[in-house]
Amino acid sequence: MIKKFIFIIMSAVSFSFTTLGMELEDYYLQLKVKSLTDDFFMGKYDSLNDEIYLGMNSFFYFMELYDIDVDIKRKKIFGKIDKQEIKITFEDDECAILDDELYVKLEVLAEKLNFKSAKFSSEDLRIVIEPRFELPYEKREKGKLNRLRLDLSKEEEEKKIDVEMPRKLFTPGLVKLGYRQPNLKNNSYNVNYEYASQLFYGEFYMSGGIKPERDIDYGNLTYSNILGGNDLVLGNFSLIIPSFLDVETKTIGVSLDSNGTYMTRDGGITIVKGEAIDAESIELYRNNFLLDYKNYGDEGFRDKNFEFRVNDGVINSNYILKIYYRNGRIEERIVYSLSDSDLLKKGKNRYSLQVGKTDGTENHQRVGKYFYGVTDNITLGIGGMRLTSVEGEEYKFLENDILFRTGTNKFPLMIQYKNYYDYQNHENNFESTIEQKIFDYNLKYTYNEYSKKIDIDNKIKNYKSVSVGKSFGRNYIELGESKTQETTGATEKYIYGLIDTSIFYPLYTSLRVEKNINGYNKRIAYNPYISYMGSNGFSIMANTRIEKINDGDYIKEYSLRANLRRQEIVKNKLYADLGFEVRYRDGYRRPTYGITFDIELDDFIYTRISSSSNFDEKGKHSNGTGIQVDKTIDLSDPKRQISKNISLKNSWVYGKVFLDANNNGVFDEGEEVLSNVGIMADNVIFYSNGDGDYIAEGLYSTNVIELKVDRRTIDPMTKYLKETLKIKTRKSAGMRIDIPINIVSMVAGNIWKSEDFTEREFMQKLTMVNILLEKDGKVIDEVRPEFDGMFFFESVSAGEYKIKFEYLGQDEIGFSLPEVDVKIETLGTDMGEYFDGFDTVLIRK
Repeated sequence: MIKKFIFIIMSAVSFSFTTLGMELEDYYLQLKVKSLTDDFFMGKYDSLNDEIYLGMNSFFYFMELYDIDVDIKRKKIFGKIDKQEIKITFEDDECAILDDELYVKLEVLAEKLNFKSAKFSSEDLRIVIEPRFELPYEKREKGKLNRLRLDLSKEEEEKKIDVEMPRKLFTPGLVKLGYRQPNLKNNSYNVNYEYASQLFYGEFYMSGGIKPERDIDYGNLTYSNILGGNDLVLGNFSLIIPSFLDVETKTIGVSLDSNGTYMTRDGGITIVKGEAIDAESIELYRNNFLLDYKNYGDEGFRDKNFEFRVNDGVINSNYILKIYYRNGRIEERIVYSLSDSDLLKKGKNRYSLQVGKTDGTENHQRVGKYFYGVTDNITLGIGGMRLTSVEGEEYKFLENDILFRTGTNKFPLMIQYKNYYDYQNHENNFESTIEQKIFDYNLKYTYNEYSKKIDIDNKIKNYKSVSVGKSFGRNYIELGESKTQETTGATEKYIYGLIDTSIFYPLYTSLRVEKNINGYNKRIAYNPYISYMGSNGFSIMANTRIEKINDGDYIKEYSLRANLRRQEIVKNKLYADLGFEVRYRDGYRRPTYGITFDIELDDFIYTRISSSSNFDEKGKHSNGTGIQVDKTIDLSDPKRQISKNISLKNSWVYGKVFLDANNNGVFDEGEEVLSNVGIMADNVIFYSNGDGDYIAEGLYSTNVIELKVDRRTIDPMTKYLKETLKIKTRKSAGMRIDIPINIVSMVAGNIWKSEDFTEREFMQKLTMVNILLEKDGKVIDEVRPEFDGMFFFESVSAGEYKIKFEYLGQDEIGFSLPEVDVKIETLGTDMGEYFDGFDTVLIRK
């Protein structure tokens, strides 16, 4: 009898765990329902059937649905969701009762509660649920939005600048003197200068040489964002013109435009051009992966201008430049495409004008354009240009542009058409692009046709290409065809395929296969590529091209480049760069290779020693060591030590960090100064010295800069009340901003339950309560109460406030005290306090 009884008990236990062939185990999962996330939500997992079970009480509590009752014995849930009555009973094979909880299969719950979707991944133990009903937190957010609509729009708030340095007639500015001797073995050297300041309410920059010759090689006066979002430049600038014209872009004159870096495509070659003053190296990324880089002095990067030529034929690509400046600042610059104009909103316009002479040859150049948004989906443009080529050939064009977009968000279609009418020879040149997105596929068709004059000058009659690309996960694949017809009648036609992947990130690999399908010149080329970009400044790129031509011969070319950038040897004083490159190409006797080593002393005087060793294709060895010395002087304060090799076109902010005892925001005599406080500007932290003084140098002044205090470097009961100060500086000038640190306190209270509510109702109503802290009629903070009604505001400075209680639901719910006055006093104290007792009662109206 006893054995029979034990068998029955064991069978019942076993059945509860293995009903119908399932074995449930405890698993901690990441549960995500809309914006709600719990990284340690406990569920039950049936490994035999790869199914997940959720506990009903914990699941509804997570979503704050307190109106749902769970009847464990009857395997039933009932109540209200978003004012809709629900009443659901689960079958035995759909649920399990364990640990005094009702567990239900995820797919069953999703079906019976009519979820939009419910996905479970057994690989990363993650559940993502998208219900059709509105959750309590969404209702709270709607209530907040209704209040925020009475304030400034978010967009206007983001554009707001707290402090802006005014334009000035003149400031002393910065001057940099430099000495360069590329090779210490010979006597060749040069002494140069740079000067930058505010002049005539604009930004002036000039550079040139002192010895062996005295000259001015570059200079301009810039008025940033002065007209229609454009920069007005007087002096040197880069001319922006169509890629099919052989015209020198370095120009002296007047430019009203906003695009300093741009990209053109000439057949299968992508050309990226721009200007970067005081840059020491530039990296080019395609679709966020390192593609190429140049160090200052390399071919294609001299005299502040740079150029990348990417012979890849990839059409669906986005390019980004990462520019490393000598002062340590890093800039990421999106590459603007001349063929990819932006649509304008209806009634909006954009214009640009460039007039001048080519630097050196003094050929006259004139370009003017105007764009207007006819509707939100149609933009029209007109323009004119009179240009002179390198060979002295004159071009006279009228330009017409049409930019049209249609389709839905899932299937957008973009059509661009540019016509260049040669009114001197009465001929047309046009470039057209059609882009279509279908789900995750990107299709692009390009057709360019050129006039007889352009055909004769540049040997190109027309160009056609079509491609389709798709991203999936960390992979991208593209297939395309391109055809170029030349003046001679020869046609270059090829098909290509490309696949790249970052599965092994930060390692990036790609393979491009290209086949020429002309009848008389068939060849195929394989171009594997690999790059690595480490967080420690190390990068490496390996590129191979193997080409098989008609007779079966192979032409092979290999290159390997590695760079180790700015390694700190002695803290804040000594840095080193190491570079290595090897190349091999058929036809050479042996590979060419070289190594460079730079040492940088970045202190009172900037010193850089460079050494290189190279072997050419004939095996001849050459080496050399050079030196560069720079000294920057602030003419407004020549004694100020500028510790970094600061870019002259940047700005600086300085001031005092102090404990604001009387809360007036001004440094008064006797107030305590604070040392070692971190001030973050332009994503770099600067620290105050023993006198409380800080200076933030090398700021990129064309952007709005966010000034913040590193909270970790000040006492927990103090705070910089602005959180983030948005400032606008001017190039080559300093601006004083003192940083007051205030003593802060904690304010707490309770929302109590009245007899109008049960415990469950009280918890449910609290989910729709928002508590505001106002000062001078403005909301400075808002919080939600805890599940028991307690609330608190942290980091409250001295002053008079109001605490206001809001019920965001639609029920007739109110408070015994809708608002409470608060007065915080910390005068005469050196630390904050805890203020509580600001209570109210939740009631029915």
